[in-house]
Amino acid sequence: MNDGTQSVDYEGITEGQRETWASGDFNEIARQNVVMAEALCEAVDPHPGHGFWT
Repeated sequence: MNDGTQSVDYEGITEGQRETWASGDFNEIARQNVVMAEALCEAVDPHPGHGFWT
């Protein structure tokens, strides 16, 4: 049954992150962090004055 939710392979993501950190490829880590941060900002849609600290 497809209820419209997406399944996330957290174990696969975690293993990939471990491999990247272990390889010392910090340029790749930074690249992945930018992609993640952009996706997070798009999902949350933050605006000045609307947040946890206000």
